[in-house]
Amino acid sequence: GRLGGQVGDAVRLATPGLTVTASSGNGSYTVSWTAAPVATRYQLEEQVNSGAWATIHDAAGLSKVFNDKPAASYGYRVRACSATACGSVSPASVVEVQLPPTDAPTLSAPATGLNGSFTVNWNSVAAATRYQLEERQGAGAWATILDGPGSSQAISGKAAGDWSYQVRGCNAVDCGPVSAIASVNVVLAPTATPTLTAPASNYTGSYSLSWTAVATAVRYELEERLDAGAWSNVHNAAATTKAVAGRTAGSWSYRVRGCNDAGCAPYSAVQATLVTLAPTAAPTVTAPATNYSGSYPVSWTTVAAATTYAVEQQFNGGAWTELQNVAAGSLAVSGQASGSYGYRARGCNAGGCGPYSAVGTTQVTLPPASAPSPTAPASSSTGDFTVSWNTVAAATSYQIDEQVNGGVW
Repeated sequence: GRLGGQVGDAVRLATPGLTVTASSGNGSYTVSWTAAPVATRYQLEEQVNSGAWATIHDAAGLSKVFNDKPAASYGYRVRACSATACGSVSPASVVEVQLPPTDAPTLSAPATGLNGSFTVNWNSVAAATRYQLEERQGAGAWATILDGPGSSQAISGKAAGDWSYQVRGCNAVDCGPVSAIASVNVVLAPTATPTLTAPASNYTGSYSLSWTAVATAVRYELEERLDAGAWSNVHNAAATTKAVAGRTAGSWSYRVRGCNDAGCAPYSAVQATLVTLAPTAAPTVTAPATNYSGSYPVSWTTVAAATTYAVEQQFNGGAWTELQNVAAGSLAVSGQASGSYGYRARGCNAGGCGPYSAVGTTQVTLPPASAPSPTAPASSSTGDFTVSWNTVAAATSYQIDEQVNGGVW
């Protein structure tokens, strides 16, 4: 009799209709089913990720509430039971539990973004199917610049300044926590050119250059060249001045540009300094060793870089006096008195004068300028008498002429 009753109950137990109502993605939902005649309880089975079925409810209720289920694929089926038998299980219903990501990505970005181009990267986080990347300039508002898959984003065309970034993982349910902020200092190459100042002329080979500062430049590249030669770098530092020394004679040209890690601006206009150094060699002076008229030439050789020659004279070992300072290579002297004359010369230009030459000496000896006055007795009775005369300047000997009875001397 009991067996017949069980078989009858099983035949009368209809299969319940199963429904699943999921909540808004927080792992909470309700599984419910319809009532079956004769049923006094219901067996609800659950399958996790295609695993084995397990009974999780065996009671009289018509629904089962789930809260905080972890992310997974959940299958459900139900059957009606009486006190003595159970009917067939319903078709399975599946609920996919998808939770927002719980971890924040780790974001990395370069400290400096040269010329406004760089890449930010982040690691993937569990349950994320896409990522929202946000940026802001300075202390401005955040703006989303990416909402999609991937783990990096190339950035370009950013203005100079500080740019900040944060990212979070998202899925169809919601987004997880944002990452720590990564900041990038965008550095653009300078665009302005300095104004360079250089002396127009110099006579020592040592002088200073200066230039104006330009925005965003952290260093300056200064180049120089001699005449039409090749440019060479003589300064690559933050200072806006440069002292140069030891420059040889010639035209030295300069140009400067501002630079930073992102690059350099165009060069400034070229400025030139004409270096003129005093001659370094001494001429060779030529003067006659002796002269008997007081008029004679003095000459000297040319020396490199000299534009004029300063010629000096000394008389009998006395003080030197300058006779001329012109471009000529010789000098005609005249009207010299008897004595010893020394001559020296040196080459000069706008930068100064070089060393003196060795001294050239001329001994001038002029004929006596006055006549002696002879004295003789008016008569002599013996034929013996003395003739005398006074001395005259510059005479070293005296010639005595005699005339007899008006004859020839």
